[in-house]
Amino acid sequence: MGTRVASGLHSWGGMRLRFATLNAWALPLFAKHVSPRMRAIGERLGALELDAIAFQEVWTPSARRVLLEAGRRAGLANVWHRDRFLFGSGLLVLSRLPIEDVDFDRFALRGGRLRRDELLGGKGFAKVRLLTPAGILTLFDTHLHAGTASVGSSKYHAQRTAQIVQLSHEVREIRGPVIVLGDLNCEESDPEHCVLRGLTGLRDVAAELDRRAPTAARANPYRGDNGKPDRRIDYVLARDGEPLALRALSLSLAFDEPFLLDGRPAACSNHTGIVADLELTPGSAAPRRAADPEALALAARLLDEGADVAREVREQGRVWAGAGMALAVLAAGSRRALPADRRGFLRGALQLGALAALAPGVGISLSSEWLVPDEIDAFREARSVLTRIHDDAARPRLA
Repeated sequence: MGTRVASGLHSWGGMRLRFATLNAWALPLFAKHVSPRMRAIGERLGALELDAIAFQEVWTPSARRVLLEAGRRAGLANVWHRDRFLFGSGLLVLSRLPIEDVDFDRFALRGGRLRRDELLGGKGFAKVRLLTPAGILTLFDTHLHAGTASVGSSKYHAQRTAQIVQLSHEVREIRGPVIVLGDLNCEESDPEHCVLRGLTGLRDVAAELDRRAPTAARANPYRGDNGKPDRRIDYVLARDGEPLALRALSLSLAFDEPFLLDGRPAACSNHTGIVADLELTPGSAAPRRAADPEALALAARLLDEGADVAREVREQGRVWAGAGMALAVLAAGSRRALPADRRGFLRGALQLGALAALAPGVGISLSSEWLVPDEIDAFREARSVLTRIHDDAARPRLA
């Protein structure tokens, strides 16, 4: 496979490349069987003959070391990751192709009141410029906000939309061909998926080839008891660029073979990986600048709804905090207001009740005054970026 890339360049300029994505589920403390699963992933890399793979949730240094070594054995010697104990992003890219340059952008909105755990994750997207014999190809590796929105609720849709708007702005800045790989935590029917495609012109390769298959499936040994239905939340997305087009050739699942650990069913991850073969062909026009008006309107509505809910949460937090403080003051003053024979019992009851009310009140207040303002600011910034996308799309293009 060491000469695969060079031999893939046809005499007329076309070139076949193979990419993969996998959420490796290498979480400290919470994920099961991390070390043996990372070894199992590494053992499968060579046979896939990849040109690049984008991982998500490679949080532990030991998991990263296993995958880096396995990548070198498989010819994927060019590496990018964010080497930080906290706020590291969990992203890892291994490539056979030379990496010319990498930028990493943290999402302005990374969890907040809905998923405080995601604040520590440093989620964002890596923009990796790969040097192919046909020209530069930009690969994005990303992992969007987790959480499933309930029927009639837009809370997680709005959070992911804010992240997607930030990602879309960067994708639109690139004139060459683009692929986006990763765990988007949304399904094809979700509004944020429509926003992403409408703002960027990215094509969903599985949908284009009619090769849709769940990547978070109940058949997975680590998902069978969580009660969630089968979902397709991991993606390979592609967009043509100047001067090269990207044509989807094939798509298949990977890292989905079950195996036994200590006599029990196991898998490489709680996600299924995706492998896609794409062809770079010459002569494409520049990517379209226009953004779908429906996608712009949908994104604006979701962002406004998210900001409105965040403002409501801040006001509710202040009410809860005020109520808790009032009860605490009432309990403190009860010592003199109550008759002596009942003082001890009722005072204790009032103080316990006040403390019970005060504890969640303080917690909600801290959240509403610390996390929620940042969330409101992030929604406001996403709305500003969306306006820039709208204005850019409407601006006449100079030859």
